[in-house]
Amino acid sequence: MPSLHLSLAAEPSAVGHARDALDELAPVVGDAAMLDLRLLVSEMVTNAVRHAGATGSPRVLLVVEGGPGQVRVEVHDEGPGFTAPAEPGPRDEGTSGWGLYLVQKLARRWGTEPAPDAHVWFELATS
Repeated sequence: MPSLHLSLAAEPSAVGHARDALDELAPVVGDAAMLDLRLLVSEMVTNAVRHAGATGSPRVLLVVEGGPGQVRVEVHDEGPGFTAPAEPGPRDEGTSGWGLYLVQKLARRWGTEPAPDAHVWFELATS
């Protein structure tokens, strides 16, 4: 499976660029998994853009690597990192908090890594 390493400016357009870059993986990932992959990458890149840090020209790095029957995704940003809640879920009257909730529901495994290389990762089954 081809791999993808994409460095993006931490701005709202990064979400669409990340989603579009996944197109090259579609023949290998499969239709059903591709829908989940696009959704989860969109949510994680959105979160990374929000929390990338405000100094300089913050970047978001998307890394996608495939293996037998799965794809692993990492979304890195330059923010301080965070500890994931034990039970992610929507907050603020349902207007935020959906990203990690969806990752927890759709991914085989997922987790977070602290700064200085703060990132969220997940593994998704493919066809």
